[in-house]
Amino acid sequence: MMRLKELIFFVTRRCDLRCRTCFFAAAGAPKNAGEDELSLAEIDEVAARLRRLDSLYFSGGEPSLREDLADICSVFWRRCRIGAIHLPSNGQDPERIRSLCLEILRRLPGIRLTLSLSLDGRAAVHDRIKGSAGCFRRAVETARALAPLRREFPRLRLYVITVVSCENRQEVLPLAAWLEESLDLDGHGPSPLRGRPRDPSLSAPAAADWRDLAAALLPFHRRWLRRGGLPRWRQALAANRVRYLYGLYERVLAGGGLPFPCLAGERIAVLDPEGGVRPCEQASPVGNVRRSGFDLAAVLDGPQARQEHLQARSCACTNACFLENSIRSHPLSRARSLLGRAPSARHG
Repeated sequence: MMRLKELIFFVTRRCDLRCRTCFFAAAGAPKNAGEDELSLAEIDEVAARLRRLDSLYFSGGEPSLREDLADICSVFWRRCRIGAIHLPSNGQDPERIRSLCLEILRRLPGIRLTLSLSLDGRAAVHDRIKGSAGCFRRAVETARALAPLRREFPRLRLYVITVVSCENRQEVLPLAAWLEESLDLDGHGPSPLRGRPRDPSLSAPAAADWRDLAAALLPFHRRWLRRGGLPRWRQALAANRVRYLYGLYERVLAGGGLPFPCLAGERIAVLDPEGGVRPCEQASPVGNVRRSGFDLAAVLDGPQARQEHLQARSCACTNACFLENSIRSHPLSRARSLLGRAPSARHG
């Protein structure tokens, strides 16, 4: 098999919110969620056998509820020589999250840490979707608490991510304008709802609605890039990549396939809190590291996983992690991405 480059690690099913958009919660959590999580020693065994990873993406649940999350980062940094960690959060405990980021940055010299805060609208809409009054205010407090850290550690990047559904589609542009005016961020990344959400009444936007929204969002992306101080040629390439990615979203929402094979389970894979291994977040487990000597690569090279690989190569989704990984491994799509030649809704 190809060398695994990136791992998405759902470190816990525990969460302090009940987001209506969450597909992981909708998949069902055991009553003893948190009690059967991989221990730090078991995670060390997994990382030791992986040997090399470029990036580690955490997910959950709320990842910061794992009390040993900084230790887990240290394990992968030491064992796999990771260069980048991506940490999503609902931002509900500003001090816990600030302290966690500070500990990771101090313990892991040279690591690039990206924290992505979830905001699905301004206060009223966000709180309704997340199912908790005041959660918008707490997430904003977290963003502001991280501002001094970003000045001290340029390796820390701060983004807001927004899940776009039929319910908040009209709220995304007002939120984008508010973020631009009110918070010190590196960017804002809306993407369509995916999977089966906790609230079955929610759905992803129609392709035409996404196309209109994406066109209105691109100027915001360009301004974020200018604010970041990149050379103009790098700003242009980054804006082109966003345009291409948004075009892929539209294509998938319209029922089209991807213009390249998906490398889920080959270049990127998913590890569940209890050790289950999946080629992608929407697939069923193909094994468990606890039953394979903690050898994740061996699970991904097994017969069930190989069958999933064949199916995954022709499937389509709107998960940016899987899309961008596959784009980088497909020369023609990578070139189109850098040139900003967005695919049509049905054709490459």
